[in-house]
Amino acid sequence: MQLQAYKQDNSFHRAWVDDCLIYEDDDMFILASSKDHIIENNERRWLMNEASLKILMKHEFYNVIVMFRKDDINYYCNLASPALKEGDVIFYIDYDLDVKTNKHIRKIKLLDEKEFKINKEKYHYSEKLCKALMITRKKVIHLMENQLFPFNDEKVRLLYEQFLASKKERTNG
Repeated sequence: MQLQAYKQDNSFHRAWVDDCLIYEDDDMFILASSKDHIIENNERRWLMNEASLKILMKHEFYNVIVMFRKDDINYYCNLASPALKEGDVIFYIDYDLDVKTNKHIRKIKLLDEKEFKINKEKYHYSEKLCKALMITRKKVIHLMENQLFPFNDEKVRLLYEQFLASKKERTNG
């Protein structure tokens, strides 16, 4: 599977290549990878060596990249359009507002607010969209503060361990 992020004007932003779809239901897609091959909009390619999950909501305005680093779990939440799937590609629109936290510190950090203000004007985000994003940001912070899924260390670790077990079975079987 490939995960692709776009901007509001449909310009390419970033892609994660070779992820494995490990779960899908009516509300979300969950992708997993032991290493991420990433392609940027300037065609730069790089490798993220951390194992990760990508939890993409189908009806909510956010998605979460969970990165497993030694004894820590980092959560990077993109405020974004609901995710859509077409063939082997899952895609969304990135709205530039991000929220992050991690397992040990549990400090919540708001990111890219200046970029959001610039792109709000550049891409003509509607007031309805901006309101939905602000409501979503409050919801995400509540989920983070209360360590509710998808910001629950135990649940995301279990999902990743299931991915590793199924990967091992496919390799051995």
